[in-house]
Amino acid sequence: MPQPAVKNTKEKFAGALHTLQPIRADSNDELPSEIMLVKSGTWPNSVKGALKITKADLEEMKANFDNGVGRAGGGSIGLPIDFSHNEWAEAAGWIEEVEVRGNALWATKLEWSDVGRTAILGKRFKCLSPSFYPSDRGGYVDPEDYDSEAKPNTLVGAALTNIPFFKGLTAVKADKFAEDDNDDNMLFISDIKNEKDLKMSKTLDEVRILEASALEADDKALLEAHKDELSQEEKVKFGFTTAPVEADQFSAEDRQVLADIRDGKKVVMSKEDVDALNAKVESSAEATKALTRAAIEQEITDKHIARGAIKADQLERWATLIEADEANKELLENLPDNKLVADENEIGDEGKDKVDAAVELQEKTVEVMKIAASAGTKLTYAEAKKQAQEALKEGK
Repeated sequence: MPQPAVKNTKEKFAGALHTLQPIRADSNDELPSEIMLVKSGTWPNSVKGALKITKADLEEMKANFDNGVGRAGGGSIGLPIDFSHNEWAEAAGWIEEVEVRGNALWATKLEWSDVGRTAILGKRFKCLSPSFYPSDRGGYVDPEDYDSEAKPNTLVGAALTNIPFFKGLTAVKADKFAEDDNDDNMLFISDIKNEKDLKMSKTLDEVRILEASALEADDKALLEAHKDELSQEEKVKFGFTTAPVEADQFSAEDRQVLADIRDGKKVVMSKEDVDALNAKVESSAEATKALTRAAIEQEITDKHIARGAIKADQLERWATLIEADEANKELLENLPDNKLVADENEIGDEGKDKVDAAVELQEKTVEVMKIAASAGTKLTYAEAKKQAQEALKEGK
């Protein structure tokens, strides 16, 4: 809803005063369910003048709270506890009930949010600072009705902070809905001269609660300078590191693969190991091929050269044909016997020597292939045959 024009807001609204109380979890990491908010007394040195709070003021503050003054939803919602008095930030918790005890107003029922609990247990904040409108500062005015009567002694919320009472940046807000963050309605009780410049800077605790999308250049520079102080969750939030993969992000298939690896059913190998294994497989395949070739040549020699179906010098040609297509084996078997050719193959040492030399070369080639395969070396049949020929020449 648009904010109505209000003239001289500093005179019309005295502002919300921020005080401070220490806050901590117990030994079991349980956060307090109640804490003192405001106590009676006199503070003569406020920059806005002397401040005095009486027990009657505290009683009126409780009455206003119980009547829903300063609370959203007509009083059905508790007062928010924000971070560092940034009313637009997410809630660290909620004040649900208050009570006057002696000379102090207590929050007797506190509800903490997940981010509030994390901030306190992580020791990012150690104090709770309530915000209220004292009787001598004009009082609280309903933001939906700027013409309504100001109600003094109204509690409007609290904040997790580390700023000491009346030392440094204890804020007095004159206009709850100032649209400009640099508006002069935001005043500070401070002994530092340049209050406006100081107000515009943020502490690490103030920046770390922001969303990444809301960061300004100065905020990012501050985070960069203090990134070692951030939690792992904050480093992920602000982009300094990536989030670890959670188990539920894996598919069923991925989880099964991981389970198989854990149980030893699957093995994870490096690229180098895979390459070496592939080389062995290829070498073994070449060796198997060589063995097959040797068997083919031996069968041709024993069956077909012996019966004269082909001449001895045709051994390699027919072995290559059968190796390429098994159907050629049947073609060779269908060739008729030729006694003259058979006699020629048997007569003369030259023909026999050719057959013996071919068989010996093939056997040596197979041997070379086996040695290469066992060493994980990739060797083609042609390369192995060449090495076999050289070895035979050298008498190896």
